[in-house]
Amino acid sequence: MDLSEQLRDINTQLTAIIRNIGAEHGITFSQTNILLAIPVDGLFSSQLAYKVGIEVTVVGDDDQSIYGWRGGLGFNGFVDFQKKTGAKALALDICYRCRPEILEVADRVIRNNVARIPKTLIASKSRGGDVQFRYFGDKHIEADAIADEVGKNPGQWAVLARTNRVLDDVEAALQSAQIPINRLGGKSIWENPAIVLYMGALVSLHGGPSRGLENLIAWAEEREVTLQKLHNSLKGMEFDYIRGSLAKDYCLNTRQLQESWSDWRKELRIGKIAPVLSGLVQWMAHAQPKRKGDVKMAEVAMGVLSRMDESLTLKQRIDKIRRGIMIQRSKDERGAVTIATLHSSKGLQFPRVWIPGLKEGTLPSDSNEDIEEERRLFYVGITRAEDQLITSTSDVASRFLAEAFPERFKKEKEITLKAS
Repeated sequence: MDLSEQLRDINTQLTAIIRNIGAEHGITFSQTNILLAIPVDGLFSSQLAYKVGIEVTVVGDDDQSIYGWRGGLGFNGFVDFQKKTGAKALALDICYRCRPEILEVADRVIRNNVARIPKTLIASKSRGGDVQFRYFGDKHIEADAIADEVGKNPGQWAVLARTNRVLDDVEAALQSAQIPINRLGGKSIWENPAIVLYMGALVSLHGGPSRGLENLIAWAEEREVTLQKLHNSLKGMEFDYIRGSLAKDYCLNTRQLQESWSDWRKELRIGKIAPVLSGLVQWMAHAQPKRKGDVKMAEVAMGVLSRMDESLTLKQRIDKIRRGIMIQRSKDERGAVTIATLHSSKGLQFPRVWIPGLKEGTLPSDSNEDIEEERRLFYVGITRAEDQLITSTSDVASRFLAEAFPERFKKEKEITLKAS
């Protein structure tokens, strides 16, 4: 049996099943209103299905095609299907989600794409939306501003970003403010192994269990036999005071850590926390120069701890983070701010949306040569917002922001854009 015959057989079987279900519920179907929907790029070609007499309906939005890297056909798929089947195109141009002000921004952006089906975007809602662009001096100020704004009504908000790295900074600020979080499609930053390592070492440093210290030394690739001896010695002695033959067996990283450990404990005793937080990160960077990702995550945790109330001790700061984690784990998602990548947000909608980190190199991403797909990704983020949209950056602004807010930007050279 060839593919055409298989398709006819499938259609016959599905038709019979649908008619039987309809008969059970008193519904009568005509032959013409039974449709077999097959993905354009699926196992059974929609075009072949059409040729053997199976009715095919293809529904989609070419402006939201954001998975070209995994084979999504988007605009080209629609055009090819229409050419080969003579299918009639119907534009579903009414948006029931966004306020007109938000849809107008989305339209200004997406019109810059060449490979798209022309359409007029019409909002069904009345005017009254709020659209803003904000520029910040650095990413920490940006993240803190997000926490201040969304903390007023967390359940109304979603923070959407191109990368998880941008979301990590936002989550850190939200966590510091003890705002409940629902993170889609990714783990909390506090579950990141490098942050767990850094925080565990700090717990050991202020007098907690030695496990965090031992994990840190193991991360720096100390010899297993030395680790076992150190574990036994730490049961009755502080790391600062271990000397003799065991200390002579330390690798260079462990010897340097022991020297710094003693200094850090002295700093903590006189209430100096900042040198300890930064010193530990610097030691990690020196001990494992190739593990830059781990060091960057440790820097995120350092930033959260550093920006806390200066009157708090190191232990109090760590306890505050722990309380925030407990709040997050016991949260009611309806009262939590949603944070997600732009890809993860597709198909969702929120009353208020903030899209941070809109800088050249991030959106559009340096790793994606398809600028039009990156623009579609921004369009998806914009159109998740129902009533309020805030966009922001703390760096060289994305060219897409200039398209969205032309009156706020001026061009310098080719793509260097700054807030006016």
